[in-house]
Amino acid sequence: MTGFSYIGAACLTMAGYPPEATLPPGFQIILYLCLGLTLFGVSIFKGRVHFIYPLAGTYGALAGLSFSGIQKWVNYNGSPDFLGVAMAAWDLAVAVALLDEAD
Repeated sequence: MTGFSYIGAACLTMAGYPPEATLPPGFQIILYLCLGLTLFGVSIFKGRVHFIYPLAGTYGALAGLSFSGIQKWVNYNGSPDFLGVAMAAWDLAVAVALLDEAD
């Protein structure tokens, strides 16, 4: 499901609604497409993917950036007060799922 979320984030960025406030929209499009396709690759090539541990570590680091507030997430419906905490929890969940996939 996260792969689909990243593809959706890339499409929303192309439509003028980037989810992150500090990165240029063009970079976000490329980033979200790459992350989405990477996660699809992990699920398709189960057991044959050797970059799961570095990818899980990356998600762990991203969780820290979201939690600390360095990454500024945009809420087009209202207040973004808890978006950093929510994104940190999501990134940690993805990291754990990736590590579970590696076993």
